[in-house]
Amino acid sequence: MSSGTSSTRDYAACGALLIFAAFSVYLQAPGYLLWGDSFVKWELAKAISQHGFGYPYNELSFTNWHPTFPIVLMAATLKLSGGMFLFSAMQSALLSLGTYAVLRRATPPYTALALTSILFFIPTNIIYSVIHTPEPLMTAFALILIGLLLHKEELILKYGIYPFLIIASILFITTVWVRPNFAICAPIIAFFAVTRSAYRLLFAIALLVTSISLLHTWDKLLNVNSQDVSVVSMAAEIVGISKMTNGATCDNCLDFIGNTESARQNYRHEDAGYMLWGKDGGMTPYKVALIENAPKIRKLWWHSVTSAPLEFIKMKSIKAYWLYLGNSPTATIVTPMTTDWTGVTSEITRTEAACNCQVGPLRNQAAELATNIRFPALEEKPLLGLAICLALIVSSLALPSPSATAIRLLASTSILYYAGFLLNMQRVEFRYYYPSWMLMLLAIVIFMQCITSTITTRIKNRRALTSTTDV
Repeated sequence: MSSGTSSTRDYAACGALLIFAAFSVYLQAPGYLLWGDSFVKWELAKAISQHGFGYPYNELSFTNWHPTFPIVLMAATLKLSGGMFLFSAMQSALLSLGTYAVLRRATPPYTALALTSILFFIPTNIIYSVIHTPEPLMTAFALILIGLLLHKEELILKYGIYPFLIIASILFITTVWVRPNFAICAPIIAFFAVTRSAYRLLFAIALLVTSISLLHTWDKLLNVNSQDVSVVSMAAEIVGISKMTNGATCDNCLDFIGNTESARQNYRHEDAGYMLWGKDGGMTPYKVALIENAPKIRKLWWHSVTSAPLEFIKMKSIKAYWLYLGNSPTATIVTPMTTDWTGVTSEITRTEAACNCQVGPLRNQAAELATNIRFPALEEKPLLGLAICLALIVSSLALPSPSATAIRLLASTSILYYAGFLLNMQRVEFRYYYPSWMLMLLAIVIFMQCITSTITTRIKNRRALTSTTDV
């Protein structure tokens, strides 16, 4: 097949995916908003769309501690369209195109289109493609980056090594802007981006340092109050160790950001939310994340760890158990609140007020499907996903190069990204696992397609050989 014919089919397949994404968003318009987080982000996005850059946003009463870059994208789409639909459509389109780019490395255009469509008919993906949390958007940029790496040879041949590495770096930084946890994947990205071993470590360090140093770029450009969310988990671990030592490591050391005793009483290894957001939880969220409080919290964390190392190891082990075996079924799928929830106005009512729009005709039905048609073992037990990814990496040693490379890159990124939460875990929910879950699904699909293709080819060859023998 000529390259021109292949390109035409790629354009046709991408066009079909864009139409599919737009139709999916229409049916679920304007997307799903998670608790108060999404509404806070849309309020800030609305302000940015009205005032642009240079406005004193630090004087506004926003207490958002999520990355600012996704909010900038929200603001841009809001400015262009006047509503939330365009952001949901953009996210859904990027997610499906990134999936197609990955599958395209191991399959022909229309096969990649069919497999991408099948993946996005899974109810979980239908919902998550248009949910307004960082994870789906991060997954989209990560898949585009992985797709770029999988097409490395042809891109370098066409554009050269330096433009390729620059684009890969920009995509990596963009992904980290959406979800800073992705920075831990720098070694894997560098390994697959750079051929020479001597330069892999240097490129990994460059990616890590650059992405971390640019983490608050959009906060500075918009004059938004920066917050250090990384210390939230440290504060939780200080409380956890304090509870395990009956206050010996920290009796009232966190009273400058709340009430240490109340935090001890409400502490749970699997969820820092109880001591942060619960009634009389103990910790004041915005105080915990303040930049000026970060150095003191880090110092107290180090003191707690060195004072009770065995308790720290025990606590991390319990957290690892919850992280890999304890995804809560109630948090597996984020269902829209169609009725009042503990006195909070229904999510649909708030959505209509926020975007001045009508909800999609199949919005509730899609959410109901996602709630009822699930894969509990894969969603609630990431340990199974870890085992599958390790098995796929080993199995890839016997597979042909394009498929084997894709499987190794997807599976290793899936493993390392989620393992990063062992360092900075606040709570256990499926949405945090979603990027790794999606990468694992793609690795499984490529593996199955490769096996099926190999079996089919062998059957055809045997038939051809039999026919030749008969003649």
